[in-house]
Amino acid sequence: MTSSFALLLHGGMHGAWCWERVIPHLRHRTIAIDLPGRPGAGKQPPTLDGFAETVVDAINDEPGDAVIVAHSLAGIVALAAAERAPGKIRKTIFVSAVVPPSGSCFWDMLPAPLRWFGRFLLSGDRTSIMPRWMARAVFCNDLSREDQDRLLDRLVPEPVKILDTELHYKIPENIGVSYVLTTRDRAIRPRTQEEYMNSLNLKTNNWWPHVSR
Repeated sequence: MTSSFALLLHGGMHGAWCWERVIPHLRHRTIAIDLPGRPGAGKQPPTLDGFAETVVDAINDEPGDAVIVAHSLAGIVALAAAERAPGKIRKTIFVSAVVPPSGSCFWDMLPAPLRWFGRFLLSGDRTSIMPRWMARAVFCNDLSREDQDRLLDRLVPEPVKILDTELHYKIPENIGVSYVLTTRDRAIRPRTQEEYMNSLNLKTNNWWPHVSR
């Protein structure tokens, strides 16, 4: 029987490189891919459909079932891919990941003033990248200065349309779901992560930061 493999999906403005220090610690066959908008990411367009098809292509290129590990903004990518390859995905693990309710988009989960400001600020732009000072505060919580600069130098502009695309999904029952809640995350605060878990009908308590169905 062919074993499963882990498919690692990076978050916004990142690339497959962000998993470099994680992969050596994993015991299973592991693949990290670049989503559209990154150099060498493949033929798909930088849209949510293109992101999802990139994931499906990567799954179909490998033998065995995939365990998807989706970090941050890749949560919406994993959701979009789930119904496209239900027979090839064994489980999806959301790590501090964006999971808006079905029928909504990333912006809809923000407070109204931030939602308005974000859409106004980015209107008309095809891609956007976080200012370096902001990215340092959000992404570099406990990194050394050397690692901070290394990460910031590798960030890429993200297609803004990804944030504004309404997502409709229903995760097939045969796909297991887990959510890893990161308690010191500055990009997606724990309270927001709990809202995302509610979108998946997952429950947690004050003691366990990891929940599954």
